[in-house]
Amino acid sequence: MEKGDLAAVVLPAYGLPEIDRALLEVLGDVPVLDGVPAVSWRGATGHTALADDLVSLAIAASGLAAGRMPPTVGVREPIHLAGRPIPRAPFDVSEPGVLVVGAGLWGRGTALVVSRAD
Repeated sequence: MEKGDLAAVVLPAYGLPEIDRALLEVLGDVPVLDGVPAVSWRGATGHTALADDLVSLAIAASGLAAGRMPPTVGVREPIHLAGRPIPRAPFDVSEPGVLVVGAGLWGRGTALVVSRAD
């Protein structure tokens, strides 16, 4: 994976404080992710009976296919956390992939790159 390969980083968070924590704790300092927008949809999808990660994967795949990714719900002003933009509106994507980070259960974390099949 190289810089420019990812359209977004999807995080397991319910709001801005959790997005900030996830960026710092889950991703740390990963140069290939510098400047890549970070989003979280859990605040919009609610508790989905332990299927949050699957819902995030479905939204990410749909966004890639459409060429447009949904923003983090509730962000009213343009902000940056840990050097990454947190989009407040849907944004166009041309990059081939999205990194979906899952919280897992009982401390088990996951990360999956969803990419276009072209």
